[in-house]
This record gives sequence, structure tokens and C-alpha cells, in this order.
Amino acid sequence: MTDAHLAAETFCPLERLPSGGKARQGNYIYTRTGTFWPFDPHPEDVNILDIAHGLSNICRYTGAVSYHYSVAEHSVHVARWVLVKSDAAHALTALLHDAPEALSGFGDVARPSKDSAPIIKQTETRIWQRAIAPCFGLPPIIPDIVHEADNRIIADEMQQLMHSVAPGFDSPLGIQLDRWSPGFAGSEFLSLFAELQYDRQVAA
Repeated sequence: MTDAHLAAETFCPLERLPSGGKARQGNYIYTRTGTFWPFDPHPEDVNILDIAHGLSNICRYTGAVSYHYSVAEHSVHVARWVLVKSDAAHALTALLHDAPEALSGFGDVARPSKDSAPIIKQTETRIWQRAIAPCFGLPPIIPDIVHEADNRIIADEMQQLMHSVAPGFDSPLGIQLDRWSPGFAGSEFLSLFAELQYDRQVAA
């Protein structure tokens, strides 16, 4: 295990707890380190290693890109931009804003499809509000600055990864994307997570 993995585990504030025999709603999915109930999410089931590993292996734009571009790399770029504009707390929210994709079982779903399948967005929102946000002490509603960065980076990504840019996405962040492998993307994600957790604790 790398130093980044160890640091991430050190800063993860909650340990997995036994359910006490209480039945969980729905079925669970397998994660890198165990299991997660997407339709009955609990904060004690969240493990940052599962999030980093899952997002590093999920490709943005349902794979319709010129090379594998992971949600983990996307999240790191968004978080770094937010950190320059705001603070570590907002940047940590930005880093984890797509974490439900690693725990929902749906992965990264294209926006047009997600808009036509409300259960996906509902499940992601529930995972964020009931599990991820309380686990890491983040707001239940993702701040506007994170939405801004998440929307604007689409222009950067589509310009560099696809044939054209979708209408309405004409204000890029000016991010230069890298050809990160899944392993490297996961490592960068965990390193930034540990850095932001530390910075947030220092500022508290």
C-alpha cells in the first residue's frame, strides 16, 4: 500500500460498523474493499479507497473519448481549480462531488440519459446526503462554485477528448488534461484527499 493510501485511511473519520442485525433496504454491490448498499446508504459504509479505486476505473462520457479519461482525474482537476478560487473545504467537496458514481452501481451516466432516468440522480443524491456528506463532514447541498467548475470543465474536456463541444459549454476552465492511467489517477485522488483533509483540519 502506498503512502497516499495510508494517509487517506488515516484521515477517513469513520470506521465500518456492524449493522446490528437490522435489515438493509435493497441489494448491496461489491466495492474494492467490501460492500455498499446504494439504496440504503450509511456513512459508516463509506471507504475513501473504494471511491478512489472506483472513480479511477470509470471513464467519463461513457467511454466516447479519444483515450481513457477517468472520473478520478476529472475530480482532481475540478478540486484543484476550486481550491485556487475558494478553500480546502469547498475543494474537498469538489473532489468528492462524483463519489456517488463509485458507489451507486450506475457509474458515470451521460447527462441526457440521466435526465430521462430520475432514479439515477435520486440514488446519487441520496448517497451524497446520507452517506458521503456526513462521513466527511461536507454540506448536504453541493455549493455553486463546485457546480460551476463541474459544468465549465466540460468545455475543456470535450475540446481535448471529443470531436466537438456541446452547445452551451463555451466557458472552459483552461485546464490541460493529462493521460493519467487508472492507477495514477487513483493515487493523485488519494493524495489530494489527504492534503485537503489536513488543510481543513489546520484551518479549523
